[in-house]
Amino acid sequence: MKKKFRSFDDARKFARKKNLINREEWKSLAKSNKIPNDIPSVPQTVYKNKGWEGWGDFLGTGNISGRDRHKQFKLLSESR
Repeated sequence: MKKKFRSFDDARKFARKKNLINREEWKSLAKSNKIPNDIPSVPQTVYKNKGWEGWGDFLGTGNISGRDRHKQFKLLSESR
């Protein structure tokens, strides 16, 4: 049976209230069993294509991973 998790928006609200600054702090919180059972310890997998835009959005820090930073810029050919 597939586990039922709370909505992405509700999980993100919970995460933002914790004032965490990065994924590592989230992982520590999850390992200490301080996350409700209906919020996944790996939200990037569960909420993929359901609102997930990265850890900065989920935690409310606005930080963008190096892997995703390039998405902010236009291609040179588009800029001309």
